[in-house]
Amino acid sequence: MTRIIACLGLALCLASTAFAQSTETPPRFEASDVRVSPRSVNPQTGGGFIRGGRYQFRKATMVDFISSAYGVEPDKVHGGPSWLESDRFDIVAKAPANTTNEAAKLMLRSLLCQSRDGPDRTQGLFRV
Repeated sequence: MTRIIACLGLALCLASTAFAQSTETPPRFEASDVRVSPRSVNPQTGGGFIRGGRYQFRKATMVDFISSAYGVEPDKVHGGPSWLESDRFDIVAKAPANTTNEAAKLMLRSLLCQSRDGPDRTQGLFRV
């Protein structure tokens, strides 16, 4: 009988851990503008950091965004259509003045996961 109660208790603990989800909403930029970068003969990616409440990432591919947002090397991002490595985009976003670069990475993740027709002020361009 004790063994059955112990097993049920363990199962309950494991189940509650497995189904527990964070109720925190991920941080988001206050506003953002995502556009296709103008064509360039020699595009150089720039930015990907926050300064004075302004986040900029220019002439970056989707692979660059994913690499920056999730802290992985670009060559570790696999799959998807070919445009992920060829089309370039600019992101300019507003964040609270004291936002750290680590928090900006979380905000970039949120932006990448938003649908284009989301209900908030941020207009995401990508579906991930």
